[in-house]
Amino acid sequence: MSKLPWFAWYPADFERKTGHLSNEVVGAYVRLMNHYWSNNGQINFDPADLCRIMRTERRRFNHIWRYLDTFFVLQSGYDGDTLLLPRLQEELEKAIEISKTKAASGRKGGLASAKAKKKHTPPHTHTHINNNSYWVENDLKKEWAAFKKMRTSIKAPVNETAEKRIISKLESLKASGNDPAEVLSRSIENCWKGVFPLKDERNETGKQHHADLSTPADRNKAAGDKYFGSDNW
Repeated sequence: MSKLPWFAWYPADFERKTGHLSNEVVGAYVRLMNHYWSNNGQINFDPADLCRIMRTERRRFNHIWRYLDTFFVLQSGYDGDTLLLPRLQEELEKAIEISKTKAASGRKGGLASAKAKKKHTPPHTHTHINNNSYWVENDLKKEWAAFKKMRTSIKAPVNETAEKRIISKLESLKASGNDPAEVLSRSIENCWKGVFPLKDERNETGKQHHADLSTPADRNKAAGDKYFGSDNW
């Protein structure tokens, strides 16, 4: 379970994206968001589990999911299908980083205080921050500029802290075989504030890939059809 007790809530944005949905669907979506956050971004695409989380009957699953699938990205791997929720993943990663930074600052403060009491002299605490942004600004100049422009257009400009976090994530994704340019392009296309893997890295070991479907809605519908068939009921 997550040790982070809350996440940022944006009422105007939420209403704009869910205003066309019924109370039943909105309630299911909120429960899924809460579960996603409380479990550190871990949520399996299993209709039985999803119905339990949404507090709904199995016969209502297809009706509800046809509206919610566009909010999620389906990822496949050896352990089964999982769901990525870009809306919360960016907030989750940001909150985890802030928590780690505060914990590290607390430890440094405690050590500095102990040394000061022992030596009666203030310790030297110069910290060098390495912002490895050179390769992004040069190799991905066009994509990076477009991503920052998109962030500004959705009223979430990239500040210094966000830039370091996103570049660090791009480095990790690049190291695991994802094309950073494609990663940025997908985030721009979907107006995501963060960057996410193009596919589950565990598939690279040779497990048969799922069909290459063009949109998250197509991929999620295919997964639903796998469990229930293609008929809506």
